[in-house]
Amino acid sequence: MCGKMIVLKVNNCFLPVQKAQADIEEHLKTAEMLSLKGDTQGQKEQIINELLKVHTRFQARITEYQVLLSMTIKFFKNLNQVGLTILWSLL
Repeated sequence: MCGKMIVLKVNNCFLPVQKAQADIEEHLKTAEMLSLKGDTQGQKEQIINELLKVHTRFQARITEYQVLLSMTIKFFKNLNQVGLTILWSLL
């Protein structure tokens, strides 16, 4: 039961993350479309490159957090199982 609640909370945490990902991707599309409209004297490439870097770093960080949360959930499930095993061995 507790594990399911943790998973739900983790999923709820990633809703804002998914929105941020969508926002970054939308900004990338907007920057690329604006770059097609005229000469920006090299600024368009710089803006697009910076947005791509931010997007890549954001994706990497989110992946790291997902792995960390998954490992944390497994740790506490295993810790709970150890506690139950010890409890049953004492009975």
